[in-house]
Amino acid sequence: AIPDTISNNQFIFHQVSSTGVGYAAYLDSTSSTTTANINFSIISGSNSITAAAEVNKGSFSHICMQYDSRPASKTATILSGSKQIGSSQRFSFNSIDTSGNPLLIATGSEIIIDTSAFTPTHTFSGSINNFRMFHDTRAAADVERYIKRDIFPEANSNLILNLRFNEATGSYKNNDIVLDHSGQSLHSRVSNYTNTMRDEKPYSTLCEFEKS
Repeated sequence: AIPDTISNNQFIFHQVSSTGVGYAAYLDSTSSTTTANINFSIISGSNSITAAAEVNKGSFSHICMQYDSRPASKTATILSGSKQIGSSQRFSFNSIDTSGNPLLIATGSEIIIDTSAFTPTHTFSGSINNFRMFHDTRAAADVERYIKRDIFPEANSNLILNLRFNEATGSYKNNDIVLDHSGQSLHSRVSNYTNTMRDEKPYSTLCEFEKS
């Protein structure tokens, strides 16, 4: 969910190598308090494609972003549930090698799209419930089916990351740890963590951090 306030350039997630190869999702700066423009870009040097869509602010949206490498497609798409709300032009990438650079959620560094730079001014301000990654193209029916269902690696061998950000806090250490439920054990820690980040609507009190 994106809060119903004015928003600046910010990443939702980012995995791009130092040579400019990878993928990223990000929000454009806007003065609108009702809608936000989301983008999903695939980048390989001077080549890139971008799918863009508009989503409502102030409420949760289930968003799926993917690149379909099958010969009949070769496009990046954005789905809300089973409905496609954004797509790119066709382009065939030989490979997307991020050179082992980490996947960053809610932050990232400047990327070049065509000849234009996207520079974040803040970290992501909003709420993320689940964050899932698959090593395949998801059918619209499967996306719709698992919107409100748990998904398990035993039945989904292409599930490579499944982070749940809505787990309850407790009177114990390590509340800042986000557990990976994909079976890959890619657990991580949340930087700048506070317990309010696990509230139902943490964006009501969430701080933005300016990019230096």
